[in-house]
Amino acid sequence: MIRTARLKKPVFIAASIAAVVGSIYLLPFGNASAQDAAGIRVSNAIVEAPLNPGESADKFITITNTSAQDLSVNTSISSLATSVGKLPPAYQTTFDASTWITASPISFKLGPNVQQQVKLHVVVPSTAESGGHYATISFATSSDKTPPPGQSQLNISGNVDAQAIVTVGGDVKTELKGIGHIGVPHFNLKSPINFDLALKNTGNVHVLPQRITINIFERGSSNPTTRLEVPPNQVQQLILPEVSKAYRVAWNQLPSVGWIRAQAIVEYAEAGGKTHVLTITSERFYVIPLAMLIVVLVIIVVAVIFLINFLLRRRRRRKRKFQSKARA
Repeated sequence: MIRTARLKKPVFIAASIAAVVGSIYLLPFGNASAQDAAGIRVSNAIVEAPLNPGESADKFITITNTSAQDLSVNTSISSLATSVGKLPPAYQTTFDASTWITASPISFKLGPNVQQQVKLHVVVPSTAESGGHYATISFATSSDKTPPPGQSQLNISGNVDAQAIVTVGGDVKTELKGIGHIGVPHFNLKSPINFDLALKNTGNVHVLPQRITINIFERGSSNPTTRLEVPPNQVQQLILPEVSKAYRVAWNQLPSVGWIRAQAIVEYAEAGGKTHVLTITSERFYVIPLAMLIVVLVIIVVAVIFLINFLLRRRRRRKRKFQSKARA
């Protein structure tokens, strides 16, 4: 089941920043603090601003030097790229917000435990398309001083990337689809059985999966006999527009034997917080434990050998009987 949400009021535009260490971790909606990285902490990591196309707003991020050294910090803004999936090339221009945002100051120095506010000036063009628009805000750090000769000092150098999200109100389409059925082998001889699920965001704004449950129905049961959960740390990551995301969950406790079907229940939230439910089913598959299969095959082989032996003996008896009659 696919739900489509369209925002009639053109008044919802959110700009949110999700800071991460090393690679971008996509955080849920709401206020949060970024993790320490490269000697700094980024606070006010998620901010929101109600804007209409053509309007602007100033938002602030606080950078704190958590090291014991003086640091130089340089700020840059670029098109969004994340470790869990980036916008397809054909849509990078459509959904790019890097030219909408300017930061000041661009470069600054921080002493130990000193804070600096960085202003993000967001201007939404009057011709901006409805939906999500994205950018990466990077904070690069380096140690400000070289230690005196004979003294050691840990050299601090690194990057903290933040994700900027601007959702332009209007004809906002929230739509998440399953790609095909749940992937599972038709015949399964041993555990674990892996269930593969692929989702694609076919709307024009990001969505946030909140929970993915795999319900397993054994031998025609109308109620689930087993429920599997995809780990939350794999599920709760934003899926950007036109981006696909794959999931896998393993089933380790198999039934004795029989045919089985599976159903995936995907709960996800749109930018405004409303929750939708998507249902994806699997084709019928079968569980035949390897030990049972070996026993069955042994029985079949023994039965075939017995039958062949029986037919040969019967043929020999008939042949001897025919020869006896011929001599008489």
